[in-house]
Amino acid sequence: MGGFFNGGIERLVYDWPVRDRLGVGRTATVYTTTAWTINGLYSRLRPRGVLSTATLGELLGVLRVSAWTCYRLCRFLSVLK
Repeated sequence: MGGFFNGGIERLVYDWPVRDRLGVGRTATVYTTTAWTINGLYSRLRPRGVLSTATLGELLGVLRVSAWTCYRLCRFLSVLK
């Protein structure tokens, strides 16, 4: 869980292309909303076995790819600007 936030969300939100494009307030909202959502999912699912842990890992992987895609898209759009 910590790796997901440190590796993905914080980099996405606090890097300059996103922050400059959305503003500090909106990027903080994105970070907080994502953190609450993931925390809620983890609290509800409570993975206790190999299969449920793998499923949660895959879900986090999908979210990480989505964050990476948004990051790259914002960087690309900032270059075009």
